[in-house]
Amino acid sequence: MGMSRRDFLAAGGASVWLLSKAVIVVGVVSAGVSDARPPQVGERFLRRTLNGTPYRLFVPGGYRGRESFPLVLFLHGGAGRGTDNERHLRDGNGMIVEMFVGAEKQYPAFVLAPQASSQHKVESTLAILEDVRARYRVDARRIYVVGQSLGGYGLLDLVAARPRLFAAAVVIAASGDPGRAQSLANVPTWFFHGEKDEVIPVEGVRRLVAAVKSAGGTVRFTEYAGEGHGLAWLVVKERELVPWVFAPRRAPD
Repeated sequence: MGMSRRDFLAAGGASVWLLSKAVIVVGVVSAGVSDARPPQVGERFLRRTLNGTPYRLFVPGGYRGRESFPLVLFLHGGAGRGTDNERHLRDGNGMIVEMFVGAEKQYPAFVLAPQASSQHKVESTLAILEDVRARYRVDARRIYVVGQSLGGYGLLDLVAARPRLFAAAVVIAASGDPGRAQSLANVPTWFFHGEKDEVIPVEGVRRLVAAVKSAGGTVRFTEYAGEGHGLAWLVVKERELVPWVFAPRRAPD
């Protein structure tokens, strides 16, 4: 019996496309220690677990509990699966996370990164999100979600379940059922996909994008000519992406 694309991603099949040798660092050096090693992205994240699901949380340096901050929820690709609370912040996944952490000066925000052991489950992800919202002042009008590969499927499940929760969404190297277009039409969404993706063929995302447009949604689609499944190194070069993500606001769910 054949394996579905989602199951293939959950089994880690997409990991061969990730940039396994990428080094993701945050350019912060302690005052007076010029030769200190810059901390890796995972070292700036709180480490927590809720109901057996690990997650990491970046708290912006300016947070003092007096005002609310936006939150970016990141759902990792297949290579980040596990329970070590680390792998999902490495390589291509880490590149996407660092894009938002690195924008802290201009766009301070919480960055929340749960780690799935197989697939991203709606109930677990929402429970973690609500746990963070109970602990911190999160701006309910500015909750954003980003999903890569396996995480892109988790994102689509989340938006279908809670179409009025998120102010914007970014789907990287993932596709879904055009029948869900109406839920996506409620959330400004930017899709990124490789023309030569052999894991998730681009035809599926083209159909989904067309369906969301037909449903009246605000959608952008970037298709990289000649590229395959691993797109993190290209997505992080998109200068408009971070400002685009943080621009929308919505009424609380």
